[in-house]
Amino acid sequence: MNMNSAAGGSNATGQPAKAIKSKSKPRILILSLDKEPYTDDIYTQLYSALRKNASVTEVKTAKAATKALSSHPSPSAVLVSDAAITDAKRNALLTQLIQYARSGGRVILGMQLSNHFPLGTVGAFFRKWGLDWDHGSYHRTTFVLNPAGIPSPLSPDALLPSYSMKALHLKNVPRECAVYLPAPDARVQSMVFGPTPITGNKAKESPAVFTRVGRGYLGYIGDVNGEQGSTRLTLEMCGVSISPGDMGPRKVTTGVVMLPDGGLEPTTTVQEEQPLPLPPRPEDPKHTPEKVPGSSTTGQGLSPHAAVFVPSGGAALTSAATPPPVRSPPRPREAEVAARAAQRAKAREEKARKAEALKEEGNALFKNGDWAEAAEKYREAALIAGPQPVYMSNLAAALLKLELWDLAESAASRALIYDPKHLKARFRRAVARKELHTFDEAETDLQHILSEDPTNASARAELAEVARLRRIYPCEEGCPELDEVLEGEAFELEDESDSEDFRHTGNHIPCKHYNHEGCTRGTRCRFNHAPDAKSVRDELGRNVCIYWLLGDCRFGDERCVYAHDRTYLPERGWWNDKERYPDIRKEGSATLGNNRRRSRAALKRLVETLKPDDWRLDMWADGGYAKEVHLKHLYGDDWYEDEDAWVDEDESLEREIEERMMYAGHTRADFEELLCQGIKPWDEW
Repeated sequence: MNMNSAAGGSNATGQPAKAIKSKSKPRILILSLDKEPYTDDIYTQLYSALRKNASVTEVKTAKAATKALSSHPSPSAVLVSDAAITDAKRNALLTQLIQYARSGGRVILGMQLSNHFPLGTVGAFFRKWGLDWDHGSYHRTTFVLNPAGIPSPLSPDALLPSYSMKALHLKNVPRECAVYLPAPDARVQSMVFGPTPITGNKAKESPAVFTRVGRGYLGYIGDVNGEQGSTRLTLEMCGVSISPGDMGPRKVTTGVVMLPDGGLEPTTTVQEEQPLPLPPRPEDPKHTPEKVPGSSTTGQGLSPHAAVFVPSGGAALTSAATPPPVRSPPRPREAEVAARAAQRAKAREEKARKAEALKEEGNALFKNGDWAEAAEKYREAALIAGPQPVYMSNLAAALLKLELWDLAESAASRALIYDPKHLKARFRRAVARKELHTFDEAETDLQHILSEDPTNASARAELAEVARLRRIYPCEEGCPELDEVLEGEAFELEDESDSEDFRHTGNHIPCKHYNHEGCTRGTRCRFNHAPDAKSVRDELGRNVCIYWLLGDCRFGDERCVYAHDRTYLPERGWWNDKERYPDIRKEGSATLGNNRRRSRAALKRLVETLKPDDWRLDMWADGGYAKEVHLKHLYGDDWYEDEDAWVDEDESLEREIEERMMYAGHTRADFEELLCQGIKPWDEW
């Protein structure tokens, strides 16, 4: 059997694939040994397209699968829809499947296989196929077709150029085997301000791969939600050509509603078939890029992680490279900005290396049941490289094992501030909230998970448990509305500079000189040079007034202790995001009026939604988890440290309080210094 003739597009003789389809339909065998009841609903488009364009046989037992693989003529392709084939007791069937592929058949590992693939067995499973592939990361982002070209005999004309999916990636995959790769500048969860750019080894992972095995082929699609792009890829890997409309509409679950009796009812919407984009007409000069003599387009216009898949010395890309962005006029202090950026990048890389090592140590300790030590490792990683969602989620898991519910909630909440779609962190927070009896908030988290992943059995079980506990215990007061405000959009995790200015907090009163013309006192300055909650750090290290960015700084350019200058602010920031904040200035000015106090309070709330609280003040950041566990075991959940431990180490504290009462909350020296800077110390900033 000539497998090339079964590929979407055209056969080896150049005859259109449609002609082949009219002569004989491909014979597709679907192995569904552990088929879930929701599979038909998720993959309606796939089943619809297959039944219209192929002869489909679906088997649900190993005996039926063995018989179908031994039949003559053999199947054109075998689609493995679940992870049953990875079970050791299915070794005989797996051996038969591998032999089928080596003899010229196609095997596609797709549908729900990746959703239930035991991670510890992935490498061993693929080694049986003679491949070094292993499981990589698991997240959602937007992917594009491999810019170096997709594996033969797949046709890019049958596939979506890009789409978003949540997938279990594979690593150690040769670049020529990758069908899709992370899009340029891709970030986890495809958020505008996503906290985790996909770089390094993760950029080399692929959610969809296709390779030769003997005389046949093996394909893998890690998508767990049956996205339309994955449906088209599954059909193409199977060698099934379709016409527009063959997939039809798709019902998508958008949420879950809890009924009065405690039952759950999904809310759904209909998603129409997404058409393929029309290819550019070759004769249209608009689509014919002009090539400069002697130049090469290989890898041009790609992000660093997409460019690594472009083989050196390979053929030029078939489409025009992305034109370079229009640059703003050069800024006066551009060289200083570049130097600071290079220093930050070097420090960031070193911190990430140390933090990753600590995380791995924590993972090993966690597996051994040493949860307190594991938690300390995750905390140390966060203190070094910032509270990245993965560190916070792992920390929450360890704290749950220690039954430190409030600390676990604190850690998981911090993860969700930077990645609201991190379902593991949300689930762990829901468990902590359930134990804290804040049932409203726990229920909100669990319903959110089910709206994103309706098949999540753990979330369903916890939701039922919350409903049961509600009938036994009173619900503690919570504030799910606050979660909505903080987690509506992902905040970008700011780099913590190693410069002296970044750490120089002084007396916590902003230094006007530092933020304007520059402070000549350096570390001797008694005032704050570090970033704070009312400002945004620019690329020169100055603190720019958030209220001014919102269009309502009551002090004006000269009197405000913060800078009023956008010149050196990063281009990618909420202050330039018209899509996310189209009326941000209007929101600020709408609160203005005769009632000035109300205006300031409203603006303050808006500012707080733009910049989260300092994570170093979170409960989890204090550490000492083993001591917490010990005290909890001794005294129960409501233990308090001995009052006698609070020793007044400074007898002058009372005098300082009196002094601050006399000088508008400042010491006398600070009061006089503020006056010298032209600032009224009694004003509130």
